[in-house]
Amino acid sequence: LRTLPGIALAAPRDATDLARLLDLAVSLPGPIGLRWPRANAPLHERVHAEERAPMVVGTAEVLLEDGELVLWAYGALVGEALLAAERLRAAGV
Repeated sequence: LRTLPGIALAAPRDATDLARLLDLAVSLPGPIGLRWPRANAPLHERVHAEERAPMVVGTAEVLLEDGELVLWAYGALVGEALLAAERLRAAGV
């Protein structure tokens, strides 16, 4: 899908992001490709809805900033990346 001109690609990390992405999709002037969860969108939210910054097409959302390590994740793997960051921090990395 990335080869289509002007397309935005997105994948929700949880149920709140799924709703936010659907709202964003209908407001965009161009095409958007949503990678829908195969099962239900995760209901467990590591970042609560009221703590989230507005979605901006073409930008990444920074969820943690600490030290020199960078973890990138997309969609459902964001929760796993946050868990890995917690474990690394606990291990002193």
